[in-house]
Amino acid sequence: MNYTVMAYTRRENRELESAMHLAAVLENGSVLGIVPKTIVKSIRDLIEISASPTPEHKGKGGVKMTRQELAREIEKLEAQMRKAAHMMEYEYAAVLRDEIIRLRTEADKK
Repeated sequence: MNYTVMAYTRRENRELESAMHLAAVLENGSVLGIVPKTIVKSIRDLIEISASPTPEHKGKGGVKMTRQELAREIEKLEAQMRKAAHMMEYEYAAVLRDEIIRLRTEADKK
């Protein structure tokens, strides 16, 4: 008799076990009528769900912000937005961007 001995490294063995596990899950899932489906949603939808309405920005003492205070707040938010984008927190960066746009619109009205 001829025997073949296969030697695998631990990594190869884990990869093989993972592949076999995935194949078993997919096979059993299809037998049960469960078909994996990717969820497709717009990031805007997710942001709208999680974002709470933004309160009107007020300066010290609860008074509406002046044009200079709005400019400082916009600069602060832009720095936070850049940092969030650098950290790959794109959803948060998009929320900050939208807030910056809102504040710029408010500043233009003054």
